[in-house]
Amino acid sequence: VRGYPFGNAGAQMLGYVGEAGPEDVDKNGRPYASSTLIGRAGLEWQYNQYLEGTNGSKVIEVNAAGQPVNYTGGAAAISGNNISLTVDSALQRAAENAVEAQVNILHGMGIFPTGASVVAVDPNSGAILAMVSWPSFDPNQFSRGISSEEWDKIINNKNHPLQNRNISSMYPPGSTFKLLMALEYIREHPTDWQDFRFQCKGEYVDPSNPANVVHCYNNEVHGTVNLESAIAQSCNSAFAFIGSEIDVNRLQSLAEDFYYNKDLSIGLPSKAGRFSLTADSPTWLKMQSGIGQGETLCSPLQNLCMVSAIANHGTLIYPTILSEVKSKEGTVVHHFPKGEEIPLLSSSESDALKQFMRSVVTEGTASALKTKAYQVCGKTGSAQVKEGGKLKTNAWFVGFAPMDDPKLAVCVLVEDGETGGRTAAPLARELFDLYLK
Repeated sequence: VRGYPFGNAGAQMLGYVGEAGPEDVDKNGRPYASSTLIGRAGLEWQYNQYLEGTNGSKVIEVNAAGQPVNYTGGAAAISGNNISLTVDSALQRAAENAVEAQVNILHGMGIFPTGASVVAVDPNSGAILAMVSWPSFDPNQFSRGISSEEWDKIINNKNHPLQNRNISSMYPPGSTFKLLMALEYIREHPTDWQDFRFQCKGEYVDPSNPANVVHCYNNEVHGTVNLESAIAQSCNSAFAFIGSEIDVNRLQSLAEDFYYNKDLSIGLPSKAGRFSLTADSPTWLKMQSGIGQGETLCSPLQNLCMVSAIANHGTLIYPTILSEVKSKEGTVVHHFPKGEEIPLLSSSESDALKQFMRSVVTEGTASALKTKAYQVCGKTGSAQVKEGGKLKTNAWFVGFAPMDDPKLAVCVLVEDGETGGRTAAPLARELFDLYLK
């Protein structure tokens, strides 16, 4: 019998079990006995071949009335193996609690998020330390036999509690995408990017078509900005301008290096991010893409990989969630290797972006992460999306700490959660405070 002591914590990641059907076969290709429980979703499903054991049996002698009269033999059940994850249970629980607390705060403000995700990784190893998707469900309902009423409540929930938002939901990255825009600008101007200056008037108007206008948040006028202050203040006008001027073919290649249009699989069902901008796209779409809007989409895990590479001197350690498989006696049956090392930026590029991200905290939109205990580098985002005729804002934060020796990288996304600085950044701080204490 499968039990989940932490209830709904990490439920989409762990998955759930259900009775095997006539079409299901075990790891040896044999049909399962009636009422056998097997993995149906998440890690339970993906690694069922390691987790499943062997059913026991009894040989019973019965009388003419079919009543048992004697036990004559049989075989004992054999337990399956145990899988160890890279997840830090204390950090996972803290992240779950932080999401619930932030949702309650928003409810008190009359704001009702439709979903949230938190994913954290050690940028030095690629080990996933926490993965939260809200709302969630209790997998214990499935292992004990879920009722039709319980099942209906889950599948009819309009906020999709079965969905692992970290890997299978796609969102406009909003202002977090400005980090990639800044990187592309640096690469196209390797000797003079530090001379970039833009006069922000609270909006950027396309010179070729005045109908194309991108506004800064609340029409704030940032004045003269360089690349660093444009990131720190999240100046939409500056990045709409950069988006209209940049080499789109090179930007597409860069985006695909960071897993846009590519699958980012960690052994669980996932979706690929999308970057569809081309050189022939209209200027308006280029301006929108410059601020992480338009048709650009990514998953929270994908966004986390971007900042994890920046934290690790430009090298992404491919994320992993599995550590090893052990027998019930404790013998290691299978060890999952560390993720591949993938160079994505030069050390000088990562140093520049790291400094930009530090300024976001010290001078910009992530001031909620100011602390003397450690130095956070981060980027907020507030991405607007239209659903059912309603305009809502998804709140993002991506970042890592400590600045000089990063040990934890975090991505927070709150659907319909106001702004990244006010909603996502404080939530991320809860994780940094616990992990770096």
